[in-house]
Amino acid sequence: MNIAGQLPYILIAMMASLCIYAILFKSNLFKKMLAIFLLTDAVNLLYIVQGYRSGNSIPPIIPPGMDPSEFASLAVDPLAHYFVVTAVVIGLAEVATLTALTIYTYRHYGTIETRKIKELRG
Repeated sequence: MNIAGQLPYILIAMMASLCIYAILFKSNLFKKMLAIFLLTDAVNLLYIVQGYRSGNSIPPIIPPGMDPSEFASLAVDPLAHYFVVTAVVIGLAEVATLTALTIYTYRHYGTIETRKIKELRG
């Protein structure tokens, strides 16, 4: 088994694991928010790596006169890129919503530390 071929998957798994750790165990809402954004980026990277073809790859537009089976073996998978474009648009709404909630929490409680917010609530 070629470790170089598995390296992107290993790095994406490490990035996702670190983000999940930060979401679960950090008490600062800003750090949690940043971890959620980076986790979204890790998933997007996974989609891009899945759609990539090494070697002589061509764009997903069939050239005139090319055999469809040859095209299918050489073309990059466009579906992964479509998913990423959709995820980026959804991520923009996610950024706006979480930022607004964090600002509201800071204005209401005067802190963005979840442990202090628990203490303030009683």
